[in-house]
Amino acid sequence: MNFCQWRGFRKREEALKVASLLEFLLHPPILGYPDFEQPFILHCDASQDGLGTILYQRQQGKLVVIGYGSRTLTAPEKNYHLHSGKLEFLALKWAVCERFREYLYYPPSFVVYTDNNPLTYVLTTAKLNATTHRWIAELADYNFTIKYRPGHIHRDADVLSRMPLDMQRYMQACSQEASPRVISAVTDAILLKLEEEEPWMCPIILATVCSEGKLCLDEEGILCQQSAGLTQIVLPRKYLQLVLKELHEEMGHQGVEHTLSLIRDRFYWPHMRGDVEHYVTKVCSCLKHKRPNKVMRARLVNIVTTYPFELVSVDFLHLEGCKGGYEYILVLMYHFTRYAQAYACKNKSAKTAAEKIFGDFVLRHGFPTKLHHDQGKEFENKLFAQMEELCDIQHSRITLLEIDRWRNGNEKDSLRFPQ
Repeated sequence: MNFCQWRGFRKREEALKVASLLEFLLHPPILGYPDFEQPFILHCDASQDGLGTILYQRQQGKLVVIGYGSRTLTAPEKNYHLHSGKLEFLALKWAVCERFREYLYYPPSFVVYTDNNPLTYVLTTAKLNATTHRWIAELADYNFTIKYRPGHIHRDADVLSRMPLDMQRYMQACSQEASPRVISAVTDAILLKLEEEEPWMCPIILATVCSEGKLCLDEEGILCQQSAGLTQIVLPRKYLQLVLKELHEEMGHQGVEHTLSLIRDRFYWPHMRGDVEHYVTKVCSCLKHKRPNKVMRARLVNIVTTYPFELVSVDFLHLEGCKGGYEYILVLMYHFTRYAQAYACKNKSAKTAAEKIFGDFVLRHGFPTKLHHDQGKEFENKLFAQMEELCDIQHSRITLLEIDRWRNGNEKDSLRFPQ
C-alpha cells in the first residue's frame, strides 16, 4: 500500500465516523428552544464525584430538554457527606443560581425534582449552619417548589453527576487534539493538499509513516512534530506570512521571543527563529510607529545669587535624642556668603521653626528676600504663609526627587559641621 492509498483508507474511515456523529446531532433527542411563558422543570442530583442537572420544559405535550449541566466537586466540597444532604442542597443551589440562572430568574415559578426527600423541606427547617443559610439567601430570589422523585426513575441527573471517565486524561487529550490554530479558515483537506505539493515535505511524510520519532501523522494525516509535550503542525511555506501576521500584529506587536513562543505552541517549520526575527525587526510596519521610550527630565540649573540676604536655605536635621530632649537641628544658610547658623530643637513643628527663624535669625541678621526649603510640612503651612506675607519674604521650593539629584542649596552639606 502506497502513501496515497493509505491516506484514502483513512479518509473513508473518518467519513463514516463523521456521518454517525451527524446522525446523532440531527435527530431526537435534541435541545429545544425555551418558552418563557411556560413553566420550567428542573432535575438535579449529586454524588461523591460531582453535580448534575437537566432543565426541561413541557412543549406541545412533550418533555423537551432545554439544557444540561454538570461539574466536579471542589476540594472543600469533597468533604461534604452525601448522607447529610448537603451535597444535594449544593446541587440545587448551583443548578438554580448559577447553571440555569438566566432561565429561572425571570419566570414566575418552576418545579424542582430531587431524589433526596429531606431536601423537599430544607427551606423551612431551622437546623442550618452558616453555609446553608447563605445558600437559602441566594435562593430567596427565586419562586419554586421542590418535589420528591424516587431514585430509580431519577437517573437522568444522576448520570450527569457521576464521572466514569478520567476527565483529566481526556481533557489533556482534547487540548492536544484541538490546540488553538491561527489558520481557522484553512481546512484539513487544504492543508493536506499543500503538504503533498510542498517539495521538502513529501519525503518526510513518506518516511514518517513507517518510522518513530518527533515527526508523526495525526488522525487526519497532517504532518506534525512532537516537541516538549506540544503537537506542532508542520507549516507549509504558503501560510508563513499569514501566521507571522496573526501571531505578531494581531497579538499586540510583541517582541521576537514572545512571538516565537506563540508560534512554537502551534507550528513548526525549518529556520523558524530566523524568519521570525526578520519579520519582527525588518518587515513589520510597527517599526515605523515605535519611538524610543526616553524619560524626559527637566534640566538642572544652578541657583545664582548676586548679593547677601538674597536667598536663605533652611532645613531640619534629625539626630539621636540627648538628655535635654533635643533631637533636631534647624540649619539656615545664606546662599551668597555660605554663612550658616544652627538651632537645637526638641521637635520640628511649624511653631518651633517660625520662632527660630522669625524670632531670632531675622532679628539678628535682617529680612532675606527669599526663603528656600524642601516643601516640608513645617514650612508649608498657614503660619509660615502669614509670616512671609507680613515680612515681605518670597519662598521657593524644591522637590524630593530634585533633592536626590541636586543638593538643596548647600545647607545639606553644612549639616555635617554641627554634628
